[in-house]
Amino acid sequence: MTGAIGGIGGIGGIGPAALNAGSASASGTATVSGQAVTEQDFLTLLAAELKYQNPTQPVQGTQFVAQLAQFATLGGITSMEQSLSTLASGLGGGNPLLAAAPLIGKTVGVASASGVSSGSVTGVSLVQGQLTLGVSGLGEVPLSQVVSVSGA
Repeated sequence: MTGAIGGIGGIGGIGPAALNAGSASASGTATVSGQAVTEQDFLTLLAAELKYQNPTQPVQGTQFVAQLAQFATLGGITSMEQSLSTLASGLGGGNPLLAAAPLIGKTVGVASASGVSSGSVTGVSLVQGQLTLGVSGLGEVPLSQVVSVSGA
């Protein structure tokens, strides 16, 4: 789609020169001179190009296939971006349990009135909004009382 489309100045206020200077994004739209071009805009342009093409010099079918492949790739990237965002938010995007889970199996030092006691972390839990560790020999200990972490 390089140049005017059979005399069409533009679709949705987007001119042919702007279409040539555009760039795609993973949001499912292409940015063209500051305007968003959606998949529907692309299909509208494609239909207009087919309708108004010069019959003595038709656009090559391979160009259409390439354009459709590019837009399909953009759709796939958009879907992948959404899936990765969902995965990332589920893998610790603010979840304190997942952030503290690597402490399981480690030896922690816990401050108390009688000094520092240590034990192995056996579990992590969230009790009334406070992150606590299950520490062998010490029971449930608030994470805020941990003063050291060691172990493999």
